[in-house]
Amino acid sequence: LPIGQPDFPTAVPVKPALTRDLHPEIDALTTLVAKRYRISSETTRGLVAAAYREGQRVGLDPLLIVAVIAVESRFNPIAESTMGAKGLMQVIPRFHSKKFEPLGGEKVALEPAVNIMVGAQILKEYLRRTGDVGDALQDRLGNRELLRGGLELILKRGRRRRVRACQPARQ
Repeated sequence: LPIGQPDFPTAVPVKPALTRDLHPEIDALTTLVAKRYRISSETTRGLVAAAYREGQRVGLDPLLIVAVIAVESRFNPIAESTMGAKGLMQVIPRFHSKKFEPLGGEKVALEPAVNIMVGAQILKEYLRRTGDVGDALQDRLGNRELLRGGLELILKRGRRRRVRACQPARQ
């Protein structure tokens, strides 16, 4: 992109297709998240798939996106903070209004797919700026203590299940 050009879509993007080899990984993470946060598998699968799509689109590990959702909203798509942060990834619409404009404006901040899309873009920007995942998360979440609990749990278990899901079944 030319310097000064925003790196967010100018219209609602077509969802990139997930490759078939990711389905076992998505299914394994869906099971983990649905049990841990007591939400339906169907709803969870949609959220996990959205995290994978956005991870592919912006170049982030989808487990990182899922972990941020876990810490920020505990998978509650209508979560709102006293500071004005909204949705799964607790994006503050007034600070990121330009990212929401092409997607329907700030009123769509609570739509899960849009919230994940904008939240992933913001996280990627923090990562570019800091050059370090820990620093980017500290900027994003504002508190390293939050990172130790939820993020580490999801990342460790998710990676373990990712490995298991991708291995051939034993006979």
